[in-house]
Amino acid sequence: MDQVKEYLEVLKKHHFWLLLVIAIGAGIVAYRSGASTFSATYSSRKSSIEGKFSDVSRVASTPNHPNQTFIDGIEKLHDEEKQLTLAAWQTLYEKQGEVLRWPEQFRSIENLPDNAEIDANDRYAYMNYARDQLPRLLDIVKVRHKETIVDENGDEKEVERGLVEWDEQSRSELERLFEWDRQPTTKRVRYTQEALWVYEALLEIIAKTNAGATAFYNAPIKEILELQIAQAASQPVQSDVELYSPSGSGPPEPRGSSSSAPTVPGPDATDEELGEGRYVDSQGNPIAATQAETGEFKLMPIRMKLVMDQRKIPDLLANCANSELTVEVRRVRINPDVKPQQGPQGGVTSRSRSTGMSSGRGQASASGDVEDPYDVTVELYGLIYIYNRPDRQRLGIADANGPTNGAPGAQVPGATPAAAVPNNATGPGS
Repeated sequence: MDQVKEYLEVLKKHHFWLLLVIAIGAGIVAYRSGASTFSATYSSRKSSIEGKFSDVSRVASTPNHPNQTFIDGIEKLHDEEKQLTLAAWQTLYEKQGEVLRWPEQFRSIENLPDNAEIDANDRYAYMNYARDQLPRLLDIVKVRHKETIVDENGDEKEVERGLVEWDEQSRSELERLFEWDRQPTTKRVRYTQEALWVYEALLEIIAKTNAGATAFYNAPIKEILELQIAQAASQPVQSDVELYSPSGSGPPEPRGSSSSAPTVPGPDATDEELGEGRYVDSQGNPIAATQAETGEFKLMPIRMKLVMDQRKIPDLLANCANSELTVEVRRVRINPDVKPQQGPQGGVTSRSRSTGMSSGRGQASASGDVEDPYDVTVELYGLIYIYNRPDRQRLGIADANGPTNGAPGAQVPGATPAAAVPNNATGPGS
């Protein structure tokens, strides 16, 4: 007990120095702890400030930096462009739909969904209908033919009627389109009707170019050497128009290999073969029918080889552009197969006709027709646009206001109202 008192006396005597040591130690500990926290906060804030400076520098060096306001503005513009695209697509589809109508007795097919099966009775009836279409097509251009008439003396004689000669071999390709020995499939019926629309448009172009002609001798287009569509006309080309008139070196080879062109399907072809290579991309390369049928439009290649007055070539091109089924001309070649020769009167011989004869000014061919020195062989390759049914989902437009695909109630905001397309309608080329 006495020893405890002695210790207390010592502590009491030296308590100042003892408290001073404790205070200094506590201060050192507090300083170390505070300095560590401050250092961490300093480093964190320094990094944050440097990052902000870096962001500002990056923004300053980037033109039209996509801040959120900019992003929102771009998205708004994209939405407006989608709506304008849909409105234009709808307009073009409806305009073409006025032309691509099924025959009156088959209008019920127009009300079927795109991939619906056509009734067997309708397919059988269409087979008989298609066989009767060739004379109608030939009459559009007034194909030349012989008729027996009775003259004023009561004698029978044959006379030539019509304006345009059509090469027999070329015409046989069109005839094969309707050579069916069995009931056609739904796909064949749809493809055949589409082909009829295209052939009719091409023949109307020729007829309009010949408008005003009264006989073979004054018809601008005198002969159809070839008239091909789909697989038969498939030929890869560049996107520019090529106009060619031969020189002494002879005609150039067409771009693309003819061996790469798809085989033309025959009467026994399957549905897959009928669609293979029927349509092309923008470069003229064949694509699958399923790919073409899901886009905004299908591109069908066409090829015309005509004997015509070279002075009327601009009229032919204008009629292609103004056709109800617009033909986008990709290539025009003049006298592609013939090396020019000098005629007896200084004119250039026009062509090698199917008779094997060529003539200069005023000379007659083997058929007895006087050939015009302005006549040349013109080969035209182009693409026909056949619009598919408008599809909101393909454009990424939300279907917030009602039905899609041009159905009633699917009007485009801000667009001029147009006739709505039934949701289950079968449109052009379907």
